[in-house]
Amino acid sequence: MTHSRVRRLVVRTAGALVLLAAPLGAQAASAHSPAGDRRAIITALGEGDRDALQQAVDAQLAASKGGKQTAANEISYPDGAVVVLPLPGQTQAPPWSGDRTRRSVRGPDWKHCPAPATEPSYYCFYSEKSWGGRRIQFNLFHEEAAVYFADYGFRDQTSSWVNTARGLEVIVDNDPGDGQWQMLWKEPPESLSGSVGHDDMADRFWAVRQ
Repeated sequence: MTHSRVRRLVVRTAGALVLLAAPLGAQAASAHSPAGDRRAIITALGEGDRDALQQAVDAQLAASKGGKQTAANEISYPDGAVVVLPLPGQTQAPPWSGDRTRRSVRGPDWKHCPAPATEPSYYCFYSEKSWGGRRIQFNLFHEEAAVYFADYGFRDQTSSWVNTARGLEVIVDNDPGDGQWQMLWKEPPESLSGSVGHDDMADRFWAVRQ
């Protein structure tokens, strides 16, 4: 066999290996990607709705820092914060896929803001009034340093809120641009509001132990 024939055989063989390996790699990736989200609310979506949802997720990722898509409609951040997007055709974001625990006693409707039976509980902010639109949820105390909504693509976008946490007050501020921060509202423990007094003005917050 000539050297040229050997080279052609090697190239053809390598090409065949690439063709064989590519589908396997794609399958392996999809098994661990948001495309593998097998929840019924996701599998029921049509292809067009899934594409629209992914575009919304991509836009949220582009507007924030350090987020990672962890479900078809969810983005998680290193500090434990999660943004949950509503599904196409819906006005309110569904429950978080990681919300597996519920209160053992009868409680109020927390508008899909997680309320586990044990600490840490959560506090959530919503992009629309009456707890609609995107939801961002947190479950940490933030007493030493404020949390800035811009890091999560949520600056000046809060229109309603829920605080399921026991013994934790949330204080929300606005930056008017002159360096003098203005307090907008306080969220007492285990409370909620479907309409804030200062719509789309929240720039940062503190979560303080009571």
